[in-house]
Amino acid sequence: MKHLLLLLLLFDTRYRSYVQQINGNQPGDPQKAAKLLIQVSEAENPPVHLLLGADAYQRAEQKQQLCSSDRRRPRGLWRYKISNWNPVLQHKKG
Repeated sequence: MKHLLLLLLLFDTRYRSYVQQINGNQPGDPQKAAKLLIQVSEAENPPVHLLLGADAYQRAEQKQQLCSSDRRRPRGLWRYKISNWNPVLQHKKG
């Protein structure tokens, strides 16, 4: 337990240092982001995912490419097992 507390303290110290280091240095305009968030919250059909900034858009593109490449991989045996999987548990009455 003592080691866990020391690890948590170390993590907390490093995390706080990181937050202090980046505070105020993030790219983008917080006022523009706040205005956009208000507009989105008032929209009739707001988007499920809101990408703010070029870095967020780039990460989303990378994720989409990764998912797309995963879908193109040969599926082999796991596809058979999943398609024939029956999630209903059958209990024997005894």
